[in-house]
Amino acid sequence: MEYKEPEYDQPQHKNRPLFPKVGFQLNCPKCDHHIVAEHINIDKTLAKCSSCNNVFTFEENIKSPMRRRSEVFLPENIEIEEYADEMTIFYHWRKAKKISSFLVFFGLLWNGILIPLAASAIATGSVEMLIGISFHLLVGVGFLIYILSRFLNTTYITVDDYELAIEHRPITIPFLNKNQYYDVRDFEQLYSKKYISHQVNGQNIYAYAVQAILKDGNDIRIIDGLKSKNKALFIEQEIELFLGIKDENVSGEISVNG
Repeated sequence: MEYKEPEYDQPQHKNRPLFPKVGFQLNCPKCDHHIVAEHINIDKTLAKCSSCNNVFTFEENIKSPMRRRSEVFLPENIEIEEYADEMTIFYHWRKAKKISSFLVFFGLLWNGILIPLAASAIATGSVEMLIGISFHLLVGVGFLIYILSRFLNTTYITVDDYELAIEHRPITIPFLNKNQYYDVRDFEQLYSKKYISHQVNGQNIYAYAVQAILKDGNDIRIIDGLKSKNKALFIEQEIELFLGIKDENVSGEISVNG
């Protein structure tokens, strides 16, 4: 199984333990021959040496004393930039979050009906018609903002020694996806969870989120709407490692195999 990941520098954060990334070189423990990617099975943490045919596990190479499970590797459509004193995880909504095709269709249909009516009212100077459809126009604008945000927005999660910032650009919708800022010294634990996003024809559609438990007992949601559990687990993992938070079992969390 072949897996390739972009290379980036391993930060030496003062609270963060050394943690090997996918780019580390794997050699055969028997003959010290370099193991190529196609001879590595990441899911089973097994590798085969093409020189001496030795089959061995490399599970210990990808474990950290801060983790109770093996590393979750960088998923598709999630990007990360790490420095000594700051880390930013960012993802594009269009690729990483669930988009309701029904709402997109309904929003386009709604505006497709209203825009000609509004244009006609403006052209004829009919103030009464504009007032009559004003509420529907506001709903239509809301639909357009939703559609544009789902296709254009990127969420940036920036962590340093003092703050975790969650910012949505270029479109921020108050009460729905407002920017948030937290003091990282208040964080007790992070965990990932699976939840019901919506229903289609009576069937539950699930998504994944990353939550944080604060020292005062409050539970906050950092990110939601993720399409796969590995995206949530990876974001949880990287924030915990950067902040030096030991991974602990939390009731209701998802697991790598769960």
